[in-house]
Amino acid sequence: QLQEKVWLVGQSLGGIVAQIIARSYPEAVEGLVLSNTCSLAKDMGEEAYEHLLKMIESQEKSRRLLSRIPFSLYKKMIKWAVMKKKTADFSQSEKALMEDLCDAMLALLTKEYEYHMIDFLIDAQNHFGMTEDDFTFLKDKVLLILSEDDHTFNQACKDSLVRIMSQPTVITNITGGHLALLVKLDRYAEAVEQYILERV
Repeated sequence: QLQEKVWLVGQSLGGIVAQIIARSYPEAVEGLVLSNTCSLAKDMGEEAYEHLLKMIESQEKSRRLLSRIPFSLYKKMIKWAVMKKKTADFSQSEKALMEDLCDAMLALLTKEYEYHMIDFLIDAQNHFGMTEDDFTFLKDKVLLILSEDDHTFNQACKDSLVRIMSQPTVITNITGGHLALLVKLDRYAEAVEQYILERV
């Protein structure tokens, strides 16, 4: 529906969605900013492919769990997972910020929306097979923010993303793990703004 070319900015699953849109509708995409995400490359390699398949299997387990336990308990499990697994290297103030954000987001989360997001991620496997040729039209118009301390996607996944893009700029020093966007928002916004403004 877009009547103009746009820059797509995507974090995690959003980065995968941005790639799918760019591949499907190149006429609508001016550039990409992809953070702490991966590719769906045809030649991503066995290590990256197995990592993504495990993530998809995990989502299928989450879907089954969601259908069997009270949603209030499910939300508590989400918060526990985020705070335990994603904030280990955070300062106390960053942990407090993440807990507040978690509470605010979970207050808005509905069961229907959680089903939707799980199915959305599972469906991503239908888009495997991307090649560098799919993104040559974005030469020097792809910013990759791949935090060194983010281990949600392994290094093989990150490397396959770098390879599939044409002359990307890669930033690795915005710390905060998979949630770097949230805990280093000013630094993130500054890097994105500078990159795009240099190319428009």
